[in-house]
Amino acid sequence: GRSEGLLAAWFQELGLLQAVSSPPVRRSYDCAPKRYRAQFLCALSRVAQLEGQRSGGCVREAWSAVWETFPELTLWQELLALLRKRCQVHGRAARGTVDGLRPEDCYIPEEEAPGGGEEIDPRQEKRRKNGARDEDVERAFS
Repeated sequence: GRSEGLLAAWFQELGLLQAVSSPPVRRSYDCAPKRYRAQFLCALSRVAQLEGQRSGGCVREAWSAVWETFPELTLWQELLALLRKRCQVHGRAARGTVDGLRPEDCYIPEEEAPGGGEEIDPRQEKRRKNGARDEDVERAFS
């Protein structure tokens, strides 16, 4: 099918990878809304990681032009590495998935949790942020 052809073209030929590092793609990236730029960087990061996994940790030399064209990609990969380290379940090895991050895997030490580990009612938190005291709210609805 089409996806197999695209994968073959990506991994066996340099044309697509060289096109990504071209000035027109960079100009398009610069003109795109932030959310699309983030998606593009995420996709590039995933493709680079996938290529590295497929070839024993190495990527093609043409990737250097991509990293030069998009220096944000290196920053994004560094941020992901920090998040993986931070959100790893304490005492467990990192997952082998592409992103490896799931909300239930996040470990935040109790002393760093909001409220020092105590459970906070979201309604009370909203009131505190809005400057209302619990007594004032109770009086208003009594």
